[in-house]
Amino acid sequence: RRNVFIENITTPSSGVFLPFWTILLGNIFALTREEKVRKSKVCVRSKQYINDYMATPEKVDALAAKGIPKENMRQYLQDEDCLEFSDWVSNFTKSRAWWEAGEEYKVG
Repeated sequence: RRNVFIENITTPSSGVFLPFWTILLGNIFALTREEKVRKSKVCVRSKQYINDYMATPEKVDALAAKGIPKENMRQYLQDEDCLEFSDWVSNFTKSRAWWEAGEEYKVG
């Protein structure tokens, strides 16, 4: 079984070769970025969606029925620190490596 896996990731004609190495190298590159970029989050919903959701009284009432306080509803729907995907990509591509930024690498 191990031989089949090794063969698949080292043989360019296999369907596993390109995705495996793309994901592996992408992760290695991502782990070298400065901490604020490594720990940034991508919004799963657009800010406009959240605004529209909060503008609908029925949906706000449904959240209130779940016991969520009005001041925490936006945070319940989506973290306020998240970035739109285009902004996240922009930050990621413009970031420096942690050693260039003079940071100590922190895992947690």
